[in-house]
Amino acid sequence: TQAAIRIFRTFASFPTQLSLLSHSRLNLFTKTSSWRRFIRSTTTSTTTRMTTNSEVDDRSRKAQLVTNPQLRHQVEVVASRCFIYAQTASIHSSRVAGLFDYGPMGCKLKNNILQHWRNHFILEEDMFEVECTVLTPEIVLRTSGHVEKFEDTMIHDVETLKCYRADHLLEETIDKLLTNPKLSEAKRSNLKSLRAKADSLSIDELHENLQTLQAKFPETGNAISKPYPFNLMFSTQIGPTGKTRAFLRPETAQGIFVNFQKLLEENRGQLPFAAAQIGLAFRNEISPRSGLLRVREFQMAEIEHFCVDEKDEDYHPKFESVQNVQMCFRSQKVQEMNAETVEMTVGEALQQKMISKQTLAYYMARTQLFLTDIGIDPFRLRFRQHLKSEMAHYAKDCW
Repeated sequence: TQAAIRIFRTFASFPTQLSLLSHSRLNLFTKTSSWRRFIRSTTTSTTTRMTTNSEVDDRSRKAQLVTNPQLRHQVEVVASRCFIYAQTASIHSSRVAGLFDYGPMGCKLKNNILQHWRNHFILEEDMFEVECTVLTPEIVLRTSGHVEKFEDTMIHDVETLKCYRADHLLEETIDKLLTNPKLSEAKRSNLKSLRAKADSLSIDELHENLQTLQAKFPETGNAISKPYPFNLMFSTQIGPTGKTRAFLRPETAQGIFVNFQKLLEENRGQLPFAAAQIGLAFRNEISPRSGLLRVREFQMAEIEHFCVDEKDEDYHPKFESVQNVQMCFRSQKVQEMNAETVEMTVGEALQQKMISKQTLAYYMARTQLFLTDIGIDPFRLRFRQHLKSEMAHYAKDCW
């Protein structure tokens, strides 16, 4: 059990405390031969060790976070064999990437995490919870700007026509170049800076940099096309005529927005108030990868906090309860300077204007506390501020 806790806490895409599992299921899980082989291989080959705050100081603990490159793959193999989660329709030869099924233990884990989220946010903060339809009429997403702007930039192999996300290809090309020990420090610094802002580059900037670095398609080494936009929403038609267009929702927020007036009436016409929704969302990812981290169907838990004006945003009545929460920040300035991550309390970050509003700072701290509650190591957490060039079309600030 202790080995399971240590390894699963290391596995970033499967974060939870093993205490969320029933003991009988955990015992059955650890008795399988595949799990025993996995434990033997990982405990002898990895130097990763998760410790408590009382064991070592913060700095030395950070130094222990050494990643075993085989660890993720091994945990995914065990998760699949024990049916914690597995690729959808894996019995068929032609599998579709980015779709996963949860088994009995996976369902228990996921449901416990979602219930803890509900307790931590909705019940403790006295929020309104709603459940809106997955199938969303076109008018809703056209009004919000998603039909025109909810897209990623794609390239394809000019020979096989296989597709890949352009910014990911740029990042991977840079990663390969950075392994060259003969690279000058100036060149290395420029490449790191470019990599940090890869997902905020325009189509023309992506094209220019991919050409300059002579990027090739990852699987084949063939030439690539010029980058072009690709809308990430799944579209469909409602009714037998096919004239009423709809989308599978790409996020849960829009259902809250279109019901704002009803929620305001529920709160007797008073602001501020918060509403939350837990449910499925869908994104037609160009190149799904990293296990459960980038998929085409996934669970979301989202909060919308409505204020009267900026004065409301600058005050939250419970902020004092979280102002001393220690967090790691990568602000716009830190990223642009390619500087080290800044560690401070959320109160200090607000005082230094790194975070623009007290209400935003409060929810960031509450998010940090939720993540550590379910077993994620706080020293692996970073709050990264979106650069101005990558900010969503509706956002003033985003972390």
